[in-house]
Amino acid sequence: MLKTSLKYGGILFIAASICALFVSSVFVIVDPIIIERRIEKVRDNLNSIFSNTTFEYKDISAEYDLERVSNCDSLYLVNLDNNRVNYVYEMSPEGRNDNIIFLIAYDSDGNVVKIQYVQMRETKGRGDKITKDNYLDKIYNQNASEMEVDMITGATYSSRAMKESIESSSKHLISEVLK
Repeated sequence: MLKTSLKYGGILFIAASICALFVSSVFVIVDPIIIERRIEKVRDNLNSIFSNTTFEYKDISAEYDLERVSNCDSLYLVNLDNNRVNYVYEMSPEGRNDNIIFLIAYDSDGNVVKIQYVQMRETKGRGDKITKDNYLDKIYNQNASEMEVDMITGATYSSRAMKESIESSSKHLISEVLK
């Protein structure tokens, strides 16, 4: 009985080891592809913001404590061709239906330059009001030190998510990045 158990245990161990080796091999092959696609996606999203100029960007997330920035995934330093610098926060607050993923770009003076939505699955006619020009125009050119974001009636979840994320990134920009 003990010999049989050891025999099957050994077979199981060998099978598990082969599976682990296979999975780790697949990871080694696929991981660079995933990283490359993530870089392409970031570049495409930044192209949407800075479409009229050439730029270079660098992920500077590791240089700052982004844990204190509510719903922030990444922070990028964007060098524009006219020697100006922008800071772009990638945010992903929870909306009513799903996370709202967007980029918010600030110039080196702390003014909001652009908000670019990456993923938006809020209810049409209600939650998607935060994507409309009349809402965004009130945010553009505001300085991060005096940021005020309005709530929208009928779009409570999405506008609260935007308000908290924009105000959080603004505070971080002023207190940590531009200091």
